[in-house]
Amino acid sequence: MKHKVESWEERRKKAIVRGYNKERSGDKTTFDVSKIYDEEERRMEEDDGNKRCKVFKKPHEQFLEKKEEKRRKREEFLKAKAEKEKAMENCKKRKVEKYKKLNRKTRRGQPIMKERMEYLLEKIQKSIDA
Repeated sequence: MKHKVESWEERRKKAIVRGYNKERSGDKTTFDVSKIYDEEERRMEEDDGNKRCKVFKKPHEQFLEKKEEKRRKREEFLKAKAEKEKAMENCKKRKVEKYKKLNRKTRRGQPIMKERMEYLLEKIQKSIDA
């Protein structure tokens, strides 16, 4: 890549020197370097704009498509991650509730059977419905 840039700079310098010599040999009066630079840059912009559109159009479109695909995949990944975290949070919440229900004790340390019976009843009802 560096080689290409250097060769481009060389060609540009040669073109400017050529323009300078042409201007100098054709007109023996005054000489304006800024005029040559402005003309050369204007011509380079025109050429560069046309070539760039034709040559780099397809690779540029492919690059944009890949970029869009990457962005879309990232969004899907983040969405799936959020859903997974939400599901894990719900599971943890149910687990904590179940633990609280089943492990309640009286003052003397005896388990409260009412909570356990309700849990078993809910479990049976869910299995019948499903």
